[in-house]
Amino acid sequence: MLAAPQAGRGLALRVPAWSATTRISVNHDPERTGISPGYHLLHRTWRAGDLVTVHLDATPRWTYPDRRVDAVRGCVAIERGPLVYCFEQADQLDGARLDDLAVRPGGVLGERPVTLDGIGQTIEITAPAIPQPPLAPVTLPPAVPSSPPASMAPPFLPVPGMTAIAIPYFQWDNRDGGPMRVRMPRG
Repeated sequence: MLAAPQAGRGLALRVPAWSATTRISVNHDPERTGISPGYHLLHRTWRAGDLVTVHLDATPRWTYPDRRVDAVRGCVAIERGPLVYCFEQADQLDGARLDDLAVRPGGVLGERPVTLDGIGQTIEITAPAIPQPPLAPVTLPPAVPSSPPASMAPPFLPVPGMTAIAIPYFQWDNRDGGPMRVRMPRG
């Protein structure tokens, strides 16, 4: 049989900063005091069988690096709850090359449960995207006159309503071995 302490006791619940709207209830009665990141203290006289429920907000969100980090300046990442997401070539639609995409932060992030070969069940995030402007070509004098290499792909053209697709970082590299990025350039 379960027992509870005779006197009032506190129960400290950790509220992570990534949870924008956390809800806590005891025996289905919502906690009325302000809930903010850090520790939320429930102090009361507990009874055997009391039920504490914590609802954490795992809405996908844009995250930005510190501006002082040169390697990722001008980039953005996506997180959902405590998970970091990544973009893999295997997930991109309409022939989009991952290296040619930029995302539009501030746009609505979509989420949907999917089952992917090599991964299984996961939550996929879609982000509004645009093609990056092409890099300026580097012209070197040819050693022998020749035509452009056949491997040069034609420029990638935007598709209306274009999206970039991300999966949880811990699930990457289980499919085609193509490129992967956590931080995407902002378009």
